[in-house]
Amino acid sequence: MILGGIPYYWSFLKKGLSVAQNVDQLFFTETAPLRDEFDALYSTLFNRPENYLKVIGCLSDGRKTGMTRDDILRESKLSDGGTFSVILEELEECGFIRRFASADTAEINALFQLIDNYTLFYYLCIKKNAFSDEHYWSNTFTSTSHNVWRGHAFERVCLQHVHQIKTALGIPGVQTNVCSWFARGTEERRGAQIDLVMQRADGFTDLCEMKYSANVFTIDKDYAENLQNKLEVYQKQSKDKRTLHLVLVTTNGVAHNSYFNMIQNEVTMDQLFAI
Repeated sequence: MILGGIPYYWSFLKKGLSVAQNVDQLFFTETAPLRDEFDALYSTLFNRPENYLKVIGCLSDGRKTGMTRDDILRESKLSDGGTFSVILEELEECGFIRRFASADTAEINALFQLIDNYTLFYYLCIKKNAFSDEHYWSNTFTSTSHNVWRGHAFERVCLQHVHQIKTALGIPGVQTNVCSWFARGTEERRGAQIDLVMQRADGFTDLCEMKYSANVFTIDKDYAENLQNKLEVYQKQSKDKRTLHLVLVTTNGVAHNSYFNMIQNEVTMDQLFAI
């Protein structure tokens, strides 16, 4: 969720240190080997990286679930045209951002979302610390801001393990159209966004929700209403006529309370990394 599986980054981990201690020595101490990695990474990959970083900066806010092309142009103050299109395309090709628009959504309204694990970690954690505390990660590991980062990072890990999710659901060989879906709110109805939709050739569609929790996740009344809204908005606004299934992907499973029967399947983090 921090290093994104990059072998170069993993080579700096030290045996005998805890995860928190390793993160501190990798990023926050005065001699941290990855202290300046962010600037070096983008300077190596892109000519004039400042324009690419303006786009990344717009998408880095952990509260944003995605931005349209027009939103990015307005906030970044970059000029529209071919150069801007190339920036978006290259960031997407390199795996830093993803573009998503449902089959029933016009491409012009597609959303862009930051998905690179290390870049997300840099903006939500490293940049905010500005190297003022060599033990920043150990000292603030349980803070609210880190919980926000964990939630967004876990969503991105899930999106990088769609095949494992399909395997856990028992449909690895079923042809699926994998996409995301969103509908903006109006005066008449609430909006809804579903980060992972699997439209299956066997007549079902799995609407997957990803939730990070240090313990077993509990569906409460508010979250149950949120799930029900997503289901109803998707059913009414999409062109999908398949049978809908709600799937919850969590770190440690789902509590079997009165709302548990809302979901048809659950997938745990262990299953994401099953061989």
